[in-house]
Amino acid sequence: MISTKVASFCVFSLLYFCRTGISSPTTWQRASTRPKQPSYLGEDTTVDDAERVIRAGESMTQLLDTKKDIVLVIGNTGAGKTTITKFLTEFEKLEAYNAVDRILIRDTDQKISVDSTMVSKTIYPELFIDQTTGTAFYDLPGFSDTRNTSIELANAVLMKKVADHAQKVKLLFIVNYSSLRTGETRTDLKAFIEQSVELVKNPGKFKNGIALVATKVEGAKRRESIIQGIASYLTDARADLEEIFHDSKKRKAGQDLIDAFLSKDGSGNYNRISFFKQPIRTGPLNQFPEIRSQRTHMASVLESNIQYVASSPNDFGLTVSPAAKLVAAKLAERINERITMTMASLGNRLASNLEEKIRTSTWSSVGVLMKMPKVLENMLTTLTSTTTLQAFTETLKTIVSHLQMGQSTTEELAILKQRETTLKFLAEISGSTFPASILDWSQSIQISIKSFGVAVSKKVADFGTDMERKISAITQQVSSNFLKKLNSTGTAQQKQQILEKFNAGVKNAKDNLLRAKTVNGFIRQVKQHVGILDKEVLTTSLGELTTDINFDDTLPFKILNWMGPFEKL
Repeated sequence: MISTKVASFCVFSLLYFCRTGISSPTTWQRASTRPKQPSYLGEDTTVDDAERVIRAGESMTQLLDTKKDIVLVIGNTGAGKTTITKFLTEFEKLEAYNAVDRILIRDTDQKISVDSTMVSKTIYPELFIDQTTGTAFYDLPGFSDTRNTSIELANAVLMKKVADHAQKVKLLFIVNYSSLRTGETRTDLKAFIEQSVELVKNPGKFKNGIALVATKVEGAKRRESIIQGIASYLTDARADLEEIFHDSKKRKAGQDLIDAFLSKDGSGNYNRISFFKQPIRTGPLNQFPEIRSQRTHMASVLESNIQYVASSPNDFGLTVSPAAKLVAAKLAERINERITMTMASLGNRLASNLEEKIRTSTWSSVGVLMKMPKVLENMLTTLTSTTTLQAFTETLKTIVSHLQMGQSTTEELAILKQRETTLKFLAEISGSTFPASILDWSQSIQISIKSFGVAVSKKVADFGTDMERKISAITQQVSSNFLKKLNSTGTAQQKQQILEKFNAGVKNAKDNLLRAKTVNGFIRQVKQHVGILDKEVLTTSLGELTTDINFDDTLPFKILNWMGPFEKL
């Protein structure tokens, strides 16, 4: 079995249930002196709780890529979902014990609520794996959790997250037997069906993958009699759905769900209904033959009588109370603020990355550097024109990938993805649309790109100045060598010839340099004409650019500035 350790559960319980009285005296004293505020007002403390519960639940809810064909265990709080899940996956850990007035079941992991079913221990979806068959079960929180608004909201978000993770599912519905007996009120069954079809929008699609387990069955009736009684009750309940559900779509979904429960095999036997009978003795459950027989029947229903059905995220949904919807809206606002903070952190990383690119860049790469601000500005325009967090994140990934920053931004991108998922679930669950704060989120990126553009302009200007200095040094060497040569020449006529040749070479150089269209073109002309004027002068300091730059009015340097040293020859 794969599940959260008991220690993690205890810490989790301490964090989220201190307001219910399960806390230290000091904590209780502080809580009791605080004026009681109704949770539906969406006050900060409730939003704080919801955020903490969801965050902890997301870290504790295991979603394995190797386990996407899963059994979703569904039902009301207190129906016995965890008991049945462990009954199928960890049978050897269960035991019956005497709870004063009745015999109950507990497990060595203490995952099952004892003494009372008013408060469920399943506060987030928990993964159990049958080590014999490899079947993955998700024990989902109960529909009608009895704690508070933050738990209700967190349950809905995490249940939806698990359902969306699945590729194929079997749906195992757990119902208290007292809700399925003739003569009992149908209020519980109505609530169960209503909440079931909220989660499973189209039960008809999953008709081949649905089974029902009745729990807490008491009495000495035989298996066939119990199952027949449940089927008769469901048949009558189905006939009454028109009076119970006035919404035709919901009524049809309820009918499809019951029809799936009432499936029969070729012999006319109901083959999708099983049950769990309360033990009448204390001790390990695997020691009781009648309990082992129930497990064999239940496992057969699950493994042989239903099949995995392909699912998609749109197949599942959940609704919550008005109070939880208000908390969802407040939490969405807070998540937007958190995203702004995350983006500020990512913006700082971006700024550092761009600063490093400029700091480590050589003059030969200045042409590449010059193109980057325009590319980034175009990407920024795309980023700021997005309208959803999903589109925003995808565009942001493009920027990160373009700058080869994948490794350094992994943490922030993972946080954004997690918050994107949470916002999506909050919107779906609450039926609301939360505006994306695109301008706030992109501000740090915008500042970094703008600063980068300014820094690139300075780098290019520095390159222009450095080129002018290098050309000046070269022409000075040419001039110095020429004067030495001229002074060492004997006759005036020879000197005149040398001077005329040199001046013609300089004029030719200037004419050709003025016609240069690019930086690399200018550098080649300088090297060529310096070689003509004086082969002894080295021009190796003038390296060509990896990406050439065209001369135009946008450059912070001018070709005439580089021509200056030749004018002095």
